[in-house]
Formats: sequence, structure tokens, C-alpha cells
Amino acid sequence: MPMRTFFWSLLIALGTIPASQSVIAAQSNPPFVSRDEVRVTKEFQSRIKAFIQLENQLEHMLPGLKTTRNESEILEHQLALRKMVVDARRQARRGDIFTKDISRYFRAVIGEVLRSPAAPVIQRTIDGKEPSKPVVVRVNGVFPDDAPVQTTPPMLLMRLPMLPMELSYRFVGHDLVLLDNKTNLIVDFIPDILP
Repeated sequence: MPMRTFFWSLLIALGTIPASQSVIAAQSNPPFVSRDEVRVTKEFQSRIKAFIQLENQLEHMLPGLKTTRNESEILEHQLALRKMVVDARRQARRGDIFTKDISRYFRAVIGEVLRSPAAPVIQRTIDGKEPSKPVVVRVNGVFPDDAPVQTTPPMLLMRLPMLPMELSYRFVGHDLVLLDNKTNLIVDFIPDILP
């Protein structure tokens, strides 16, 4: 059973949405999403796996971080790893992970969710956690440590490809950012994905 069908079936079974609404939602799927979903999500997973492997290899080159609550030791480790990742990815560009096909898929999925009846709630969740200082969105840019941690709305998370714990999705302005949780680096982003 495709993942999308599973989630709709689950929502109907739980009584979260009426069955008639699921038919409308299923019919409104753009052809790109339904036709290429498996291929595109596999490619996306492969690209993020390569990033995680690179980061893990680099982290193994650092002195081991013992279990500690010492914030300065943790920060020192994070900054050292951040520098190594930036150096290793010096040639990284927007679209290395969010390729054209992957970006088109994400735009279709997010657009579909933002046209759903839940759109106002989702939009409020996204808009409610904008960083107080502007964030410059660029590959290998640092997402400020003091920026509020915004949760991606569950309805979107259910539809987007799952991420390993090292990475997370963030919205900054109208852009979707792929954030490295270990180093606070912007791994890649899709500009102007929100209306």
C-alpha cells in the first residue's frame, strides 16, 4: 500500500477526516506527485544519506566528545564539526540535495497541503515562529542558535519524506530549509515554496 494511501486510510479510520474528503484529496494530487513519488523520495533519501555519512566520517576525525553537560565543550565540538563540514562541502550549491525533480515534488506536496481545509492552521503554525533577526538562507549558512525552534506542522511532516534525526525541515520566510541539527548548518533549501 503506498504511504499516501496508508495515511489517508489511517485518518479516515481515526475519524479525523470524512471519507468523502479523502476522495477529493486523492483526486487533486498533481500527476507528478503520484507518478514519480517513489523514485523522487528514493533519490532524496540517497542524497541525505550521503550527507550524513560525510558528516559522520568527519566527526570521527574529532576527539571523542565524552558524555558531558559542559556547554563550552559541547559548543567547541559543534563548532569544530561545523567548520569541517563547511570545508568538505565548499563546492556545495543550492539544488545538490533538493534537485529540480525533488524540489518540484516538495512544491507539489506542500501546495496540496496548503490547499487543504487544514491550511489556515498550518499557515499559522509556520508564521508563528519566525526568527526575530533575519536569517540569511544559503547553503552552508548558519541557522542562528538563538532562533526559535519552530515545529513543522504534523500534516506536512506526514506528507514529506521522513528525515533521520540529524536533519530537520524548517521554514524561513517563504523558503524551506534542510537543517543539520548537529551543526545548525543549512544543508540545502528550496526558495519561495510558500505563498
